[in-house]
Amino acid sequence: MNYRIFLENALRQGARTTKWDIILPDSKNSQRLSVMAKDVSLPALELKPITMKYKGRSIPIAGQVDQPNDFSITFTVDQDHFIRKYFEDWMLSFDVRGSGTSMIDKQYENELKRNISNESSLYRDITLLQYSFDSEVDPTSNIQPTAKYVIYGCFPKHISEFSYNNDNEAILDLKVSFSCIYYQREA
Repeated sequence: MNYRIFLENALRQGARTTKWDIILPDSKNSQRLSVMAKDVSLPALELKPITMKYKGRSIPIAGQVDQPNDFSITFTVDQDHFIRKYFEDWMLSFDVRGSGTSMIDKQYENELKRNISNESSLYRDITLLQYSFDSEVDPTSNIQPTAKYVIYGCFPKHISEFSYNNDNEAILDLKVSFSCIYYQREA
């Protein structure tokens, strides 16, 4: 077997972060925003071993699976900053849900309160679709993803800062950190 050909084929078929399509529902979960991600970090899984003592030896036994509830996605910012506004509005919805202690103006606060029908609308399910490297990802095409993850009960907990400078070639990135209840691979 030619190992060089095997290695080239394996690398060519590797998962690419530039082929992640992120489906984000709106606050009423009726519409969705579909954007390509620059970088995705799925929540980790960890099997915590239990140590059993037997005749002076420590024997590891597979214990409970721990699933941390944090992950992040890095987006490329559009010229109108729509993606940043989407996450800002989502985060501010938590701030205005009850006490009115928000630092934003009252008109905007009242508008956000009207958009919140109940507490559960603040937590959304995010779908991550991984496509093969060769595929052209187009929302109108019928290309099937190679992997599909649904992350349940998500909310953004941190939006990265922007750093502006004179470099007119730089494209802004937006890293959003989330917390979630759990995730599941569906395809």
